[in-house]
Amino acid sequence: MRRFLRDNLTELLGTAAEAAGAGLDGVCAEGLAAIGTALRENLTAEDFAKYDGVFTPERIDALSALLQAEPVLKEIVFFPYKASMWDSLESVYFAAKSDPECFVSVVPVPYCEFENGEALHRYEGAMFPGYVEITDWRDYDISLFLPDIAYVHNAYDDRNLVTRVEERYFTRNLKNYVDILVYIPYYASDTRPAPAFAATASECAADIVIASSELAAGAFVQAGARQDIAVLGSPKTDRIINPENSAAELPPEWAVLRGKKVFFLNTSLSSMLLQTEAYFGKLTALFGLFAGRGDAALLWRPHPLTGATIGAMRPQLKAMFEVLKSKIREFGVLDESPDMGAAIRFSDAYIGDGSSSLVYLYALTGKPMYILNFKLPLAPEPELREELSRSDVIGWGFVTPGSDEWGFSAAVNALYRIDTGTAEAKFVSSVPDEKNTAGLYGAPVRVGNRLILSPGLARSWAIYDTDGGVWEKIPVPAEAVPEKAVYPAFGGAINCGGFLLYVPGASGTFAKYDIASGGFSYYRNWFGEKLSARTVDIAWGVFSGVCECGGYHWFVSPQCNIITRLNPKTMSFRYFAVGAADYRYKSIAYAGGRFWLIKYREPGLNPWQDGVIAWTQGSANFTEYLGLPLEQNPLYSGGGISVLISNGGALYAFPLQGDAILKITPDGSNPPDVSRYALDPPFDFFERKSPYYIWANEQAFPWVLPGTDGGTAFAQMPYDYSLLTLDIQSGRYRRCKWNVKGAETLLAAAERLLPTPWVENAFLTPDDFIADLLSGRLPAFDAAQAEYYRGLNANSDGTSGAKIHAYVKAKQEAQYE
Repeated sequence: MRRFLRDNLTELLGTAAEAAGAGLDGVCAEGLAAIGTALRENLTAEDFAKYDGVFTPERIDALSALLQAEPVLKEIVFFPYKASMWDSLESVYFAAKSDPECFVSVVPVPYCEFENGEALHRYEGAMFPGYVEITDWRDYDISLFLPDIAYVHNAYDDRNLVTRVEERYFTRNLKNYVDILVYIPYYASDTRPAPAFAATASECAADIVIASSELAAGAFVQAGARQDIAVLGSPKTDRIINPENSAAELPPEWAVLRGKKVFFLNTSLSSMLLQTEAYFGKLTALFGLFAGRGDAALLWRPHPLTGATIGAMRPQLKAMFEVLKSKIREFGVLDESPDMGAAIRFSDAYIGDGSSSLVYLYALTGKPMYILNFKLPLAPEPELREELSRSDVIGWGFVTPGSDEWGFSAAVNALYRIDTGTAEAKFVSSVPDEKNTAGLYGAPVRVGNRLILSPGLARSWAIYDTDGGVWEKIPVPAEAVPEKAVYPAFGGAINCGGFLLYVPGASGTFAKYDIASGGFSYYRNWFGEKLSARTVDIAWGVFSGVCECGGYHWFVSPQCNIITRLNPKTMSFRYFAVGAADYRYKSIAYAGGRFWLIKYREPGLNPWQDGVIAWTQGSANFTEYLGLPLEQNPLYSGGGISVLISNGGALYAFPLQGDAILKITPDGSNPPDVSRYALDPPFDFFERKSPYYIWANEQAFPWVLPGTDGGTAFAQMPYDYSLLTLDIQSGRYRRCKWNVKGAETLLAAAERLLPTPWVENAFLTPDDFIADLLSGRLPAFDAAQAEYYRGLNANSDGTSGAKIHAYVKAKQEAQYE
């Protein structure tokens, strides 16, 4: 029996008893008869039998006792608003629906779409799958039913600028009538939620927020969440793992797909909004690869809010969007249905956005995947491809400045030797027994005739004898291997005289290389309480900058406001909180008796962090130079600062976006004196020779390495991957174009960085990917990919919904024990 019914019958019984006491036998009899009718309609014949003979004035007390002993079903309600987002709640609904102790209602709620400032009313109750029992929102009075548990997938309340549920369904209003309100995000991902999403979860009025992973939970807590954060996975993964919940047969209107390899084209809102011209041009060109084909077909599923977003934010794009939709209907399928499950099930491969949460969901299937770059044309010109084969091989990082440099490629398995005077380089060797893939090793450090290469994605140290040309490999111990195979194990190396100290990457481990003995030692027990309290995620990268001062190394983090001080000889640590609790840092330098910190700037962080912090060691004193326009505060540079370099008592700041190096003289003035060294290369700092030079997009100085003599810095220029050699005191520079000879075939033969998707580049175009799938070179199913992605979030085995239901139900019951 539903609780509200028992409460109503109990109230009616009280009225009948009062009538009997007043001698109003007729009124009493009518009330008892109504109670009997309601019980007969809502109970089984067997359960109703125990009420036999109690519907008389003389037995009102017995009837009351039976009513109070009647088992009451938990009232559970789901309040979705978009049918396309129902999959974020669906498997919880299945679990609750099959629970005999629960009464379940699904109440799609009305909402508004905003277009040209006008609120357009929408309701999608008729668009939900047929197997979902829908209750009309006008028939569900929450103040009457007072549900035990309510689920929502929208927690924005009045903060959504594109779609907004009616005010009565804001979480802060629902909470007035609900025992436990649960927010399950409508998105699922293999990465940390963006700060804006984390803030939404932390600010809503839900009692419980469901996190897909510990990573997501950490982001919610870091954003200030006060709710119970339950790491139980996402029901969206259940839909993928349990495909029987999707359409079993190809919809008749998709008949054009029969007998063809189907490529699922997924496009997100961010690409359309941020790369508008390139977005429409790329889709038009991509459609041309499929038009008229008999062996391959395209199934395009734009983000379900694309039309609404265009109406609200880019109305001038509506006609272009309609042209694309009309064009694909000529040869393929446009999927605008609420359920993405059918598109995933009936496609053979993914081709589309890399920023969409669908990338993670599709990866769970193990099917081939290809990430588009909307800024690239369909293929490079042959001359450009040949040029890229010589420059794209270059990675980043040098050993020492001079004319005898060594580097290891960030793109393929290639050790090269470079002359920094001419920027000419020669391929030397590949590390044996490693794939030809990206990110294998960090920059080599030279010790005599040895080059020490730290493991990035490789699982062993690689040491190269420059005299004999011989490799030695030393395995990394299991305890120092990252849990996630796609994150680098170690960061950069610090030369401490008799040993090299390697900063932890995703391994969370410091490593020492003893130069004399050639042996490695590892240190894992360094993570202090202050760092742990900030829910720092090791796999995401703990440190972003380091400097040396007083025999110590001082580290800053992009995840928190903690400065870590390390004594490299004793491997002892201290921790200092600097600035507000939500500050993060990306670079640190020491000059003028103070530490200088660059605040970490992250897209989506509100407000974006920018500017410089000056901190006095061992104190709570710090000065913040806020991110004001340059003419008001010379420490600000439009897009933040890449790195600070200390030299000769001054600081040199290299902006991510700007045309000058900033020289900061910490002479005690406030703000300190700042001068600018303007650079004038033969191109705009944000110009690219070709869209294929895409590394560090929108940045002027993405990577800077100071020379060991303290007076020279090297900067890689994204324009064409050329090398700038800078005298950082005078600001004079010279630029050389990088070329690596002898490695021209390595990029074309590059292997996929398992288990991640293929990514579009000059050497793997969309046409290449289509051909590889059709020829069978790409397997139809990659078990390693499926296993990896299913291990990233909790309960990615099809059980998330059932475990969410069990958890929330237990929490609700525990309140009354």
